[in-house]
Amino acid sequence: MEKRRKWMVILLLLFGLLPHIDAAEKKRVALTFDDGPCAKSTAYLLQGLRDRGVHATFFLSGYRIDSDPEDALQIASEGHEIGIHGQTHAYFRGIGRERLEGEILSVGNKIEALTGETPKLARPPGGLMDDQVKQFCKDNDLALILWSVDPEDWDPKKRAQTASSVVSKAKDGDIILLHDLTTANADQAFAIIDRLKVAGYEFCTVSELAESCGKELCCGESYFRF
Repeated sequence: MEKRRKWMVILLLLFGLLPHIDAAEKKRVALTFDDGPCAKSTAYLLQGLRDRGVHATFFLSGYRIDSDPEDALQIASEGHEIGIHGQTHAYFRGIGRERLEGEILSVGNKIEALTGETPKLARPPGGLMDDQVKQFCKDNDLALILWSVDPEDWDPKKRAQTASSVVSKAKDGDIILLHDLTTANADQAFAIIDRLKVAGYEFCTVSELAESCGKELCCGESYFRF
C-alpha cells in the first residue's frame, strides 16, 4: 500500500497536479537590520547575505550615513531595501513636528541623494511613536515598520543566543529585528538564515513580504508582521 501511494504521488507530480502543495508550504520572513551603516560590520554582513542569496531591509541612521556613505550606497547597490531610522537615533515620540523633520526627512534626503531612491519605510527607534508621528509619516508617504521577533541582539550579553532565540520563535510572515553593529551580530544573522532555510523558510524584504501576503503598505500605518 505504501509503495502504491508513493507511485501515485510521483505520477501526480509528473502531470503537474500538485504545485499548489508547494506554494501552500512556503514560509517567508523578512530580516531587518537597524542602526547601520557600520564601518566595522556592514561590508562583512553584505558579503554573507550575498553568499546566501538573501535580500533584507536596512533601517539606516543619518549620523552613520554621514560617517560611512560608501557602505550605505553598497547596501542599495546590492538590491537591499532601505528605510529611515532617524538622524540621531532619538525617540520620535513626543519630540514635536519640527524636530521630526530633522530626524526623518533629513535622513530620507541623504538616502535619496546617495541612491536615487526615495525611502518609503521608517522605523522609530525603540518602536516608540504617537499619533503625531503617524500623521507626519502619512503626510510624507512613509509606512511605519515595527517587528514581531526581537532577540535583543544589541545587548552583548544576549548576542550569542540571537540565532537560537529567533529560530525558536519565527513564524511565517514575521518581521525579524536585528542590528548591523558588529561582525558577531552578522554571524548570528547568518546562522538564522542557514537554520531557517533548512526549516523551509524563504527570506525577502519587508515590501516583498507584504506583497506576497497581499497587503498594501499604507502611509502612516504601522506594521508588526504580515
